[in-house]
Amino acid sequence: MKTRFKKLEKSDRLRNLQETFNPTSWKVGQGDWLIRGKQRIIDEVNALDPDLVIDAGCARNVLKGKIKNLVGFDIVDFPNADFVSSIQDAKFEDESADVVLALGSVQFGSKKDVYEDVAKLVSWVKPGGRLVFRARTDPNSVPDWAKNLRRRYNSGIQYWWTKDDINFLSEKHNLSIIGGPHIKEVPCGKENEYTTLMLFWKWQKNL
Repeated sequence: MKTRFKKLEKSDRLRNLQETFNPTSWKVGQGDWLIRGKQRIIDEVNALDPDLVIDAGCARNVLKGKIKNLVGFDIVDFPNADFVSSIQDAKFEDESADVVLALGSVQFGSKKDVYEDVAKLVSWVKPGGRLVFRARTDPNSVPDWAKNLRRRYNSGIQYWWTKDDINFLSEKHNLSIIGGPHIKEVPCGKENEYTTLMLFWKWQKNL
């Protein structure tokens, strides 16, 4: 049964995410655009014949039913999420997942917050398993007119990933980079009113 996450009031970061991505007002993802561009991920993951795929920060869980044995959760009570939780409080056993997806969910908070979330995701992956990531990079890609966004991002809520982060975490967690990192311009905002730069990459957990 889906349960609401009860600890949000204890964390400014998590409360900010809940307020920002409130599904009653956040319009991104109500159409079919969220699934666009993900067919390669769907095909690659299904080709692994996975027993468990975790979508961390699944939002409307649009990959459910398209990827085999996928469980999606989010910090916000989005329709169709399998359960509601933060990454740190999600209840998965260590080394239980064949694949973990983090398609824009591990880019909020301080560097410490982000690195801790990565460590948690890595702990769920089996040796030889994979992590598929997407995260924001380059704060200058957010337009000047988006002043409310800039205030929030500059306050430490948004973390801007670099290739140095990827390289450091690869070594720290014994991961191999098996795809990317490459940068792509993608639509963002409540109604895709601007574009921003995203890093895309894939890790494999070494045996």
